[in-house]
Amino acid sequence: MKLLLYLTVVLGPLLWVAGAFEVRRQRRLGRHGVRTTGTVVRYDRRSTDEGGHVHYAVVVFTDTTGHQHECRSASSGRRKWPIGRSVPVVYLPKAPHQASIDLRSQRVSGALVAFLAGSGLFAVGLFELLRG
Repeated sequence: MKLLLYLTVVLGPLLWVAGAFEVRRQRRLGRHGVRTTGTVVRYDRRSTDEGGHVHYAVVVFTDTTGHQHECRSASSGRRKWPIGRSVPVVYLPKAPHQASIDLRSQRVSGALVAFLAGSGLFAVGLFELLRG
């Protein structure tokens, strides 16, 4: 049991680092990214550990060289965008495979989830270790 608690104390800061990398990636996209419009073509369905399902929008866009790429929404949802809807996309010219849907909710969600999950794991683990 103590090993699990130590693991949560270590995983928390690792998730903070992951969140910081996502913030850095989003800032780089904001400064140097090319903005274009993509189209929602489908939803990927993933199973959760609890037995449920989440859906991620898959967007196809064309880069400045005429090649098509896909990107997936950063957060799951309830299929809020209909198939065929246009959505803004931003990508780095040398890395179009790392494109992101250019909506505030999508830009913030990845880093926010990482920071919150990391904080929760760290706090619970530290609290239990200090209490134990």
